[in-house]
Amino acid sequence: MNVIVLGAGGLGRTVADVLLRCADHEPVGFADDAAAAGTRVGSLTVLGRTDALAALAARAQGAVAAVGNGDARRALAARAAAAGLALPVVIDPTAVVSPSARLDEGVVVGPHAVIGPGAAIGRLTIVAAAAVVEHDAVLAEACTIGPRCLIDARARLAAGTIVRGGQVVGQDQHVG
Repeated sequence: MNVIVLGAGGLGRTVADVLLRCADHEPVGFADDAAAAGTRVGSLTVLGRTDALAALAARAQGAVAAVGNGDARRALAARAAAAGLALPVVIDPTAVVSPSARLDEGVVVGPHAVIGPGAAIGRLTIVAAAAVVEHDAVLAEACTIGPRCLIDARARLAAGTIVRGGQVVGQDQHVG
């Protein structure tokens, strides 16, 4: 599936790199409101602004909202859906995801991340590099899990929760 990355900042570049490693997704460029159309960002080009997604949709079948703020991610996903773009699940080929885990639309799982059995990852959640979401943990919509975080067994995270790099959410803890 050809995919537009929504956001050309640090997280957008990271997600683009994950997409480049995926056999089933091909990034065609970025939609970004800060960078001018035609600007090169890594190996990809900014195609236009996010408010022009309807015009850009002819280039792709899907979009990945790749900004750190959960509310902004939700707004971008709504624009993408209104433009007829799917919100695919993107899993880095080095990640380990249990077959019994549930990943909702628009989830991104970064390099070397682990998603354990029975874990539920809500729509538009980002699980960064080397993060671990243990068995039966539940992450609501639009959470951001930084690199090398541990979300321990049966933890619960409310919508939009941000867990910064290296932090631990303990077993049975509820955040938010």
